[in-house]
Amino acid sequence: MSEILSLPVWTNSDVFKAVLEFDNGGTYTAISDNFSESHVLSGLDVTESSAITSGNPTGILEPNYCNLRIIDFTNNLLSTNTSSPYYGYMRNGVKVNLYVSYDGGEFEPFGVYYTDDWSSEKSNGGYSEVSLSCVDNLEYIGNKELPPLPAYSGVNVVDMIKNILTGIGLTENDFNIDSSLSLTMIYAVTKSTTVREALNSISQALLARIYTDRSGVIQIVPALPTKEIKYKLNDLYIESFNVKHNKISQYNKVKLLYNKVDNRPADTILELNNVLLSPGLNEFKNLQINSNILSIDGVFVSAEADEVSNLDKIEFINYTAYQGGIDIFIFSNKTEDFYANLEVIGRITGITDAYVESEIKGTDVKVANTLTLENPVIQDVNVAQNYVNNVALYLQSMEQEVIFSGSLSSCLGVQDYIQIESDDKTVAGTYLITQINVVEGEAYSVSVTAVKIKG
Repeated sequence: MSEILSLPVWTNSDVFKAVLEFDNGGTYTAISDNFSESHVLSGLDVTESSAITSGNPTGILEPNYCNLRIIDFTNNLLSTNTSSPYYGYMRNGVKVNLYVSYDGGEFEPFGVYYTDDWSSEKSNGGYSEVSLSCVDNLEYIGNKELPPLPAYSGVNVVDMIKNILTGIGLTENDFNIDSSLSLTMIYAVTKSTTVREALNSISQALLARIYTDRSGVIQIVPALPTKEIKYKLNDLYIESFNVKHNKISQYNKVKLLYNKVDNRPADTILELNNVLLSPGLNEFKNLQINSNILSIDGVFVSAEADEVSNLDKIEFINYTAYQGGIDIFIFSNKTEDFYANLEVIGRITGITDAYVESEIKGTDVKVANTLTLENPVIQDVNVAQNYVNNVALYLQSMEQEVIFSGSLSSCLGVQDYIQIESDDKTVAGTYLITQINVVEGEAYSVSVTAVKIKG
């Protein structure tokens, strides 16, 4: 176990820096203590979260957000200034790298964001003040359509995450998956249409959290990581401490609706009649198949009696299958069009809705609420039962949720364990941070949301 550090309180020497990167290659830097210069980061409000748990205790993906205010004496960030080197590039999607310097040290990463709102105005003093609203990359990738995923059996969900993220253009340097996470699907199946939906289903099936760290790397980690306390904090530095009603305590049972899948024999899974085949390459992309594909035995071309003689002019038939669809490529050596029929023979999964349950130990006997979850990633009764048992243990371990604030260091991060030392036994204990809000400007504050861990 690594050394537990005493959490430093905030001092006036902490400095924040924002570096804007424009699509034309230009950069603009503003620093919070830069009042003797022309670029002043006058305000910063950052909210980092590991997940939203209010609607679903197993967690819903939540991007990080920040708002920046910059006093620009050069007016180069005034979006209507045609003389600005950034004119025409002050828009949504500008990359913003945040940094922080603790007690005069080197600048360290404090988040990577992208603007989604740009507001600038010229003041009576002749300079512009710019307000930037920003989100991290999870917001952007979450809105993307789910890329075609391989159709095969015996897939580890971790490999599916990799296929999704690399399928939308990320490299393996852009994300990190904790080595302890693993779940084998009988068949690679997802009902999702967007990356956000797929990642939510997968993270919930793994009982994991997906968030972007301060270096801009997407982290996929256990929702309840191995307990390793990073900081200890004396409650003398806590100015307010609010114990929230823990909505998790309203449940005494977990119920999981899952997909019980089976392997069906080969059959016709797609048929297209009177398809026009032209000379050369014919491409039929994104042909949708309602069921999930396990394998394709072949794609066959047939024709009506008066067109049969044209079939020997087909040079090749290629195809690429993925979950829920297929792309077909047919090359015709004929010099004129003709009509044919296409038939796809293959195997698909049969899906039956099923459910399992697990009791949450230690709950109030008067409580009779069931947490009902649904997850298509889970397909086997043993995996399903193990999952609801783990969810029940997860809910049982969360004693209470708290929000505290004070003159705290912004070095705290989500998924960090901290130990609060206090003579008040209701306050003292080990906490897992789920959200942190840092505000710098006319006043400085750090607000932390955390759950108290039993044991």
